[in-house]
Amino acid sequence: MHVGLRVIRDEHRTLAAVVDGLSQVAREMAAKEMAPGRAKPDFALLDAIIAYIEGFPAQLHHPKEDSVLFPAVQRRTRELDAVIAELHRQHDEDYRRVGALRESLARWRADAGAGAAFAEEATGYARFTMRHITIEETRILHALPTLLTAEDWEEVDRAFDANQDPMTAPDLADDFRRLFQRIVLRAPAPLGLGGS
Repeated sequence: MHVGLRVIRDEHRTLAAVVDGLSQVAREMAAKEMAPGRAKPDFALLDAIIAYIEGFPAQLHHPKEDSVLFPAVQRRTRELDAVIAELHRQHDEDYRRVGALRESLARWRADAGAGAAFAEEATGYARFTMRHITIEETRILHALPTLLTAEDWEEVDRAFDANQDPMTAPDLADDFRRLFQRIVLRAPAPLGLGGS
């Protein structure tokens, strides 16, 4: 398997786990907040997960798909133009949705009754992300082996091999390493090692 394809798939799996974990953790925290004894939400954990989403997929993964992967596909076929246009639109929507998550978390910090709204926002974001990944996997990545030339693969491999995903890369930047450690240590399984 080409390095670029492996990295993209690894990043998709990581992102899926993170957004699913965010959704699960948010629902659990919101439910506990409403229970007798009212456990305080772990806002630091939620901050760390949103920071991961802001810092990696939004700044490295999506832009490389937009600037390297999709143009490589379009050099070889125009049959996927409508799919690629939709994926570009979804990348823009992703940035908006992450901003809405951040705003919803700020509202929850200010108002203890806003946890359910944040959990709903996080669940909606997780569903959106899973649909997006499914389109990329089934429509774009599935077509790559028969579309791309060796020269195309060299460009895609080089671009994605340079990514330093804090969840998968062995050589992490210090900021991402600390962020990753906070998520893993604080989040309950299956996302992390912490307890609920």
